[in-house]
Amino acid sequence: LNQWLQAGQVEKIYQAKVLSATDSLPTLGLWRHFMHPSPRCPKILSQEEKPGWKLCELSVLEARPLSDGARIFELDIRLLTGRTHQIRAQLAQEGFLILGDQLYGCRLDAAGQPTEWPLYRQNSEPLALRCVGLRLPGQVGLRVLGM
Repeated sequence: LNQWLQAGQVEKIYQAKVLSATDSLPTLGLWRHFMHPSPRCPKILSQEEKPGWKLCELSVLEARPLSDGARIFELDIRLLTGRTHQIRAQLAQEGFLILGDQLYGCRLDAAGQPTEWPLYRQNSEPLALRCVGLRLPGQVGLRVLGM
């Protein structure tokens, strides 16, 4: 399994609940960024290729509005490269903040408005990002993961 993962032969599908920080709709299709090679977090991304920076690609397959004001969406994402914090960083770079993400995202108050994380961070809200499907080499169809 590790060899397949390293060779990019495992198809991985994720779901994320996000807040649009700019009130724009998520763009479907390929998202391409380049990640600074530093091990520090949060990760720094660029849309321009830079020497030594690593390619990050994902594809947004579907975007479903979850609120009347269309600011909160559930995204289906196919991960094409697998970098640490890649999905979280790429979504934030494009203005889509994962709910419950204390590093790149946001949380909502009781009225559904985005709020800042307190200086003393508590893990009271789960990260709204999960892997929902895998396809191994030679496998027909996507294996849906139960939660």
